[in-house]
Amino acid sequence: MMPLIYLLYFLVRAQAVGNTSEAFRNADHVISVEKWLGIFEELEFQNTMSLSHEWLLHLWNIVWFYGHWPLIIVCALWLFVKRAEAYTLTRNAFLVTGAIALVIYALFPVVPRHYIHDGVVYTLTTSYVMNSDQSTFVNPFAPLPSMHVGWNFLIAAGLFLAFPGSRLRYLLFLLPILTWVSTVATGSHYIIDGFAGICLALFGLLVAVWFKGSGGLMMRRLLPRPVRSRGAGAS
Repeated sequence: MMPLIYLLYFLVRAQAVGNTSEAFRNADHVISVEKWLGIFEELEFQNTMSLSHEWLLHLWNIVWFYGHWPLIIVCALWLFVKRAEAYTLTRNAFLVTGAIALVIYALFPVVPRHYIHDGVVYTLTTSYVMNSDQSTFVNPFAPLPSMHVGWNFLIAAGLFLAFPGSRLRYLLFLLPILTWVSTVATGSHYIIDGFAGICLALFGLLVAVWFKGSGGLMMRRLLPRPVRSRGAGAS
C-alpha cells in the first residue's frame, strides 16, 4: 500500500511542477476567494505573528516543522500500542484524506503564499529546521488544502478519543489551531488552506466512523463465512 501511495504522490508532484503557470493562475483564484471573504490578510498576519519579533519567527518555524511529522509519528506509535481502536479510526481517516488531497493537488495545483511577491516571506530558511521548499520529496504546489493542519486535527481527534474521561482532552484541539497559525506565519500557506484542511479532515473522520460501523458490517456480510464441518461440536 505505502509504495503505491508514494508512487502516486511523486506522479502528482511531477505533474504539478510541470504546470507552474496553472499553479499561479489557481493562486489568483484562491486570492480572489479570500478577498471576497475578507480574509486576504496573510501579509498583515505574518508581520504581527512572526516578523514583529525574532523569537516569534523561530517559534512558528519550530511549530511548523516539529509539530507535524515528528509529532504525528510519536502520537501514532503511542496510539498503536496503547489505544488500538482510536489508532485504527485515525489511520483510516488519514488514508481517506490523503487520497482525496492527492486528487485535489493533481487537479488544482497552487503556488505557496510566499510565491506571491507582495511582501510575504518564507521564514523557514531562517531557523534551524528542515527547509523542505526545494526538496524532491515535497510537492511545492500543494498548499490547498493544508494537510499540515488537517492531519494535525486528526491526531488531536485520535488522542481525544483515547482519553474519554479527561476534561483536559479538549485542549488537544489547540494543536491544529497552532499549526494553522504556523502555516500562515511562515509564509507557506494562505489563510483559507487551514480551513480547507480541517474540513477535509472532518470528512475523512466521518468516513472512518461510517466504515467502522455500517461499512465494516457490510464488508463482513460480503466476505464468505468459514464453513463448519458437520461434525464440528458433536459430542
